[in-house]
Amino acid sequence: MAKHLCAFLALIFAICGTASAKTISVAVFDYPPIFVLGDDENPGYCFEIIEKIFEARGYQVEKHELPLARAIRSVETGAIDMICTINPHNSWNLVPAYIPNVSLEFLFWKRADDEFEFGGIDTLADRTVLNIVGFNYRAISPMYQAFLNSDDGTVLNLSGEAPMLSAFRMIDRGNADVICLDEHSAAYLLNKLGLQDRIVPAGGFQTPFLAYPAVGPNHPRGTELLREYEAGYEMLRQTGFVEKVVSKYLDGSVMPIVVSGS
Repeated sequence: MAKHLCAFLALIFAICGTASAKTISVAVFDYPPIFVLGDDENPGYCFEIIEKIFEARGYQVEKHELPLARAIRSVETGAIDMICTINPHNSWNLVPAYIPNVSLEFLFWKRADDEFEFGGIDTLADRTVLNIVGFNYRAISPMYQAFLNSDDGTVLNLSGEAPMLSAFRMIDRGNADVICLDEHSAAYLLNKLGLQDRIVPAGGFQTPFLAYPAVGPNHPRGTELLREYEAGYEMLRQTGFVEKVVSKYLDGSVMPIVVSGS
């Protein structure tokens, strides 16, 4: 009888311990090297930083790989706790952290033998411009976003699997002229495709693009999770961990941008 009672109590304690363990579900989407889907060893520098922050604070991190629109909606409704990083212009419903975890410079990319240089929206008039469905450039240029929305026949929208890789292949083959993409992702993707010398930058926007972890507007632990992230990010930044992780995904030609919350 005593043996059965001990076994029963041990089971109850195990169940209670599991139920009380801290977990956080995090949504990610296809945007290498910030997120690299389907690669648990190298899941992208932004996810590695988020995972390190929350694991160090006693959480079990659950990663959910989703298309961008579904990732946003899942966090808006509370089905998932946090989106790993997001441009606030992509959703007015999400509540972002105070400290960004991504800072990027957006440039236009062209074939090396193309003389095009970006000098304002009007210089795109005779260009075939590629755009990734779901991207939003309002944070760096409302005029460029309006150009993409104008539907005048010069913009080709890409979606589906690995659209950014497809965009660079199309430019290399002469099926399109330019795409506006951040320097980190371009360096990573061009290196993967072996096109570093064939596709080059052609100028871009001066305003840095900032993105932030965010939670849903009615999440019962939303404020707590954002404060946990902010405290953890500052600690990792000061130790050099953030820069080390970012550098792992780049080939040395692009210096990592480390954001300070101070």
